Amino acid sequence: MRISVLLLMLLFASCANNNHPQVAGKPAKDVSVQKEVRKMAADIANDLSVAGPAAWLNYFEQTPAFFMANDGQRVFVNNDSATRFVKEVLAINIMKIKLTWSNVYVDSLSPSLAVISANYSEVMIDKDNKNINAAGYFTGTAEKTTDGWKFRNLHWSSLSTLK
Repeated sequence: MRISVLLLMLLFASCANNNHPQVAGKPAKDVSVQKEVRKMAADIANDLSVAGPAAWLNYFEQTPAFFMANDGQRVFVNNDSATRFVKEVLAINIMKIKLTWSNVYVDSLSPSLAVISANYSEVMIDKDNKNINAAGYFTGTAEKTTDGWKFRNLHWSSLSTLK
């Protein structure tokens, strides 16, 4: 009986001193990844308001694997198609963007990979100085690269697009 109690106490002590917390065999979520990806989202909103739509290009992974979907359809099959659109269409027709994120959720999958989702609302000012308002939900996969956090993929679901 004494040995059983002693073994039970040792088991509790070893669990209490575990420096690598796990839940059901999975590593604990990396809070630093969550903070870094949240900072990236805040930086995007700030950079768009300062530099306009071309700022998006700083946050897209520079690989052929990058893609973006909108309302359930793939609109950019790779980084080249996204870059062309931003430079040749968006930056010419939209002068300013005010993007606001809310209910931001970040799930750290590894030290260099995370999923981010958030509600978004944005006001875009076109070349004729007209406001285009949009709102919806956003999801993306972010990867930590040598140039910082970048999106591997994005999906925008629009609740409304109002002119």
